[in-house]
Amino acid sequence: MSLYKPDQVGIKDVHHIKVAYSKDTYRGHPRHSGMFNFGDGELAVTYNRAPCAYQKPEDTFHDFHYMERSEQVLARSLDNGETWPESEETVIWERGGAVEDLRKRLWPEQTKEDVVYWFGPWRKNDMRVELDMSQPGACFFFGRSWAGKVVEDPRRGGLVPLYVTFSFRSVDKGHTWENIPALFAPPVHAETVLLNAHPPIHMPDGSFLVVLTAGGGGDPGKYKEAALYMSDDNGLSWEYVTTIARDPTGIWGYTYSALIMLPGGRLQCYMMRQNVNSSQGNWACMAYSDDGGLSWSDVRPIGQLGYSPWVSRRPSGLYSRPRTVRDPAGRLVETYEPRPTGAALFRSPYPLLLRDGQIVVLYGRRKPPYGMGGIVSEDGGETWSQEFVLRDDANCGDLGYPVATELEDGRIFTAYYYNLDDGNKFGGTRYIAGSFFRIKG
Repeated sequence: MSLYKPDQVGIKDVHHIKVAYSKDTYRGHPRHSGMFNFGDGELAVTYNRAPCAYQKPEDTFHDFHYMERSEQVLARSLDNGETWPESEETVIWERGGAVEDLRKRLWPEQTKEDVVYWFGPWRKNDMRVELDMSQPGACFFFGRSWAGKVVEDPRRGGLVPLYVTFSFRSVDKGHTWENIPALFAPPVHAETVLLNAHPPIHMPDGSFLVVLTAGGGGDPGKYKEAALYMSDDNGLSWEYVTTIARDPTGIWGYTYSALIMLPGGRLQCYMMRQNVNSSQGNWACMAYSDDGGLSWSDVRPIGQLGYSPWVSRRPSGLYSRPRTVRDPAGRLVETYEPRPTGAALFRSPYPLLLRDGQIVVLYGRRKPPYGMGGIVSEDGGETWSQEFVLRDDANCGDLGYPVATELEDGRIFTAYYYNLDDGNKFGGTRYIAGSFFRIKG
């Protein structure tokens, strides 16, 4: 049996920009909250922004370091992504602060004017507003904060709160947002859910679908599953529907999930398969549904081994010297073994359905050569091209989490966080980058 050779795909008109950059900040993870294309050249990208000194390693650590002190910023472009004026920025949510302060913002306190009905208290001044989220300019912001129940978490030194996932709505292109969020309740078999944002699927009946990662809370080794949620009230509430992908053995987790709907109505869920305790074995995968999301196919990886363009681009010497690590007994030893969490090939895959029917999946590569790449299907996800390299000039593997949109002229614009050697320690300044390109026809 011969190895099937996937088609090569070319890209052209490649152009890179800096969307948001400052050497004293860490700006990252736009996939956490998303991108909006409002038409007529108006785009918006949301991302995390936090002060960063780049003086000690933990300055650039993620969940329990830079993210805990970050704010969620909406950056706006009025010229199809070419420029991003600071005057157009909006702060949507401040992630840091005392836990009790965060809880008051997520669960507003009752007032003396509360009226109690049989189903509980109703605050007449804080009632959720009915909004039509199908109108032009409507958009969802999805956020997370560590304000949930307290659990034992050795990674953070003891008893800590779990994160809570929520959403805000806007009907004026993200200039203003509602005051009271909608909260996502985990499935009964899970402790937490988080959403790595992708535009919700708007169903024929007016409901919306999104996919979240349900997991084991303070113990990341329990599991990660792709869980489907629905809102049939324009985002006032979100209900768990079903699990799209879960490994009963507990070896693999499924995360960074995103939905697209093909012209015939088939739903596809793209996600990353990941060892729940590391990034080993991670790969972009897909499952599909032909009944509106009630049932799903088996998960299968996309692409094929043996034809990667990254292999020939690897700089020599990166693996020619041993590293010093601690063995299970705590002894310092030298090894050529790669770090268990340092070789993510398909970080945070992001699917984009183009107007001509092609599907482009973009991702960050966190193994040398570091950069951004993609893969294309011309037949609705049945077969896939060879990978293409969008760029491979990053200084370290702390990058990725792309979001993307198709512009009116057929170009693709993608935003992600990136790094270059600019003098800052630990790989360079983390900033929001953007790239324009076309798929060669």
